[in-house]
Amino acid sequence: MTATSRTLEPAAAGGIAAALRTPLAIRILGGLVLLGLWEAGVRLFAAPFVARPSNIVLAIPGVLADPDYWRASASTLTAVLIGLAIALVLGTLFGLVIGRIRGADRALSCCPARTA
Repeated sequence: MTATSRTLEPAAAGGIAAALRTPLAIRILGGLVLLGLWEAGVRLFAAPFVARPSNIVLAIPGVLADPDYWRASASTLTAVLIGLAIALVLGTLFGLVIGRIRGADRALSCCPARTA
């Protein structure tokens, strides 16, 4: 028996039942159950304006084909990247100031310094 056949034997022996007990399969099945419950709950109990998973899936191609969606996505991503750049610069500056100036460290510290 080769090493390859030994590693494949347990999965082949368990078949579909063993494959369904893997963590990935459990997560996928759990997600599908939640989607099914959402769809059923909306169809049975919710007002007509509440989103159904089936309608959302049907709307995705139209949204992706809309140029306004891509312009808004680019605008949002630009704002996020600008915010990240500002946070990196200011965070680095504050860190350098706190690390170099003892008074700044004490002033900006949330806990009083303990003397031993």
